[in-house]
Amino acid sequence: MKKLAVGALAASLIFSQGLGVADAKGKDTKKAKIKKVAQVDSDKNGIPDDWQKKYHLGQGKSIATKDFDKDGLTNIQEYQLNLNPKTKDTDRDGISDGQEDNDKDGLTNLQDIQAKLSPVSADTDKDGIKDSDEDNDSDKLTTKEEFIVGTNPINADSDKDGTPDGEEDKDGDKVANYVEFELKYNPNDSDSDHDGVSDIDEDYDNDGLSNGAEIQLGYNLEESDSDHDGVADVNEDADGDGLSNGDEVKSGYNPADSGNHDDGEVDDDSTIPSETTTQQPVQTTPAP
Repeated sequence: MKKLAVGALAASLIFSQGLGVADAKGKDTKKAKIKKVAQVDSDKNGIPDDWQKKYHLGQGKSIATKDFDKDGLTNIQEYQLNLNPKTKDTDRDGISDGQEDNDKDGLTNLQDIQAKLSPVSADTDKDGIKDSDEDNDSDKLTTKEEFIVGTNPINADSDKDGTPDGEEDKDGDKVANYVEFELKYNPNDSDSDHDGVSDIDEDYDNDGLSNGAEIQLGYNLEESDSDHDGVADVNEDADGDGLSNGDEVKSGYNPADSGNHDDGEVDDDSTIPSETTTQQPVQTTPAP
């Protein structure tokens, strides 16, 4: 009986493998292979025919580059973003499709496209850096920062004046654009905090030297002891003339130049008025 049972089981397995396993109702439960049907693009414009038909776009290669809803996105871009090419604001949230940020990278769809980045991928080149934080033209400004100051994110020298966009001074406060961003200043406003003091005259790191003086000396505007030698920047003697940077600034001297007055003399503390010495009155003898 055992041999018969084993034989019957084997036969059953062979049967099931060949014809499919039947359920209690006699239906074949073996999964059928699903054949994927390729999307047809008869006019070779990059948009499937059925999508064009769905939105009544017509046919032809030129359809891909048209912008029927005037949202700044072409039909092929709307297709790639899964948006409605006949509606300016697909999700009706009050923001036009071009100004949406579909890939959540900090750039609008239109900005992504202008910067030649993918509007459907937050990290187009898959390097671990978000598109908005990339510096694709190597001008010291990120893609996001370029749009803030109105420069071209794929051209390091947008106005072709020989100065990289990051080194430009958009608001005319003598602080370069890239430095303003590093200090979290507004590169479009010469007095970012509206306190009546220009950004160049502020003292970001509170070390007694203005931002302008620090820039002149090549110091780090974000650290009061740029070289980490235990001496505050204001007490350093950058030009080696015996005067601290702070004293030079107070005296109207250039802390980066040991001779400031074209007189051949080295700056020293003899020219600094003493704050503790008072002038004694001159004694005179009355004439007989």
